Order: sequence, then C-alpha cells, then structure tokens
Amino acid sequence: FRSGVIGSTKLQWYVDFEDPMTIKADRVRLVRALANHIRDVCANAPVFYTRVAVPSPGNVPLAMCVADDLKTSWVAVKPEGHRAAEFDKFAGAVKPGQDVIIVDDVITSGAMISTCLDLLQEAGARVTAVFALLARRDPEPWRTLKQAYPEIPVFPILTLSDDDITEIVRKH
Repeated sequence: FRSGVIGSTKLQWYVDFEDPMTIKADRVRLVRALANHIRDVCANAPVFYTRVAVPSPGNVPLAMCVADDLKTSWVAVKPEGHRAAEFDKFAGAVKPGQDVIIVDDVITSGAMISTCLDLLQEAGARVTAVFALLARRDPEPWRTLKQAYPEIPVFPILTLSDDDITEIVRKH
C-alpha cells in the first residue's frame, strides 16, 4: 500500500500495481486473494457476473489480472474529467443487460465507485456487487456508496481504520 498527504492531514491509501519497485510476487498474491475472495462470495451468495469493471483507468492492471484469474473480461470506467485523456468513457465494451462486478483496491467514501455505477447503469449493465482489497471505515464506511446504492452489496477483504492502516504500514 502507498500513502500520500492530501492537504496537511488526510491520507490517501491505494495499491500501486504499476510501480516497478512493487514486488511482482506481492502483486500476484493480492490479485489471487481478491479473485479467491470473489469466488468464495459468489459460491455462497447470489452474485453473478460476466465482466469485471474497474472504476478508474489507474486500476486497469488490477482489473486485468483479476479478470484473467476469473477467466472473464474486464472494462475500465473513466469518470468525466478524469486525467486519463486517452480513455473514452469505457475502455472495453459493456452490453445492456450484462452482469458486472466492480473491483477496486481501496474504498474510502465510495464516491468513485458510485460514479462508476452511474455510468455502467446508464450503459444498461447490471452491477451485482462491489469487491475490494481494503475498505476504510473512517469516518463512516462507504457513506457515499451506501446512500446512492444501498441495494448493491460490498465485499471487502479487509475493513480497517486509518489508525490500523498506519500501524500496519509503520511495522513494515
């Protein structure tokens, strides 16, 4: 996990899959953990999918690897005004009626995922669940996402407070 200072105090947490300093074995373990988590949830809950979506072009490596591990295709969704100008709204096709799951590295408020959900639903896709490696629970978990889409289940592998995350990173 990487962190950066926003303003003077707020930390942003994300998994840096493109950094050449990130150990490849660690990336593989994270992807497999997320793919196995998705398989486990889908085996025990009515979650169906034919495509993996990622709410930001920056997480394309994560989506590609998870989709490959799940033997399905992926699509990157680019919110309007995103800095990745080389992408259209969708990098990859979404068909009306298609069952889609969203994968992300870290969920904070859920605003990015809510925007992704809006765009996917405008295209006619049915989003059946959201999966993440980590969900932050400070101050209130996924506030924006829960308000906009209370019917969409969210399945993070870990849910941690900022203090928990800081302590883990400090130890490693």
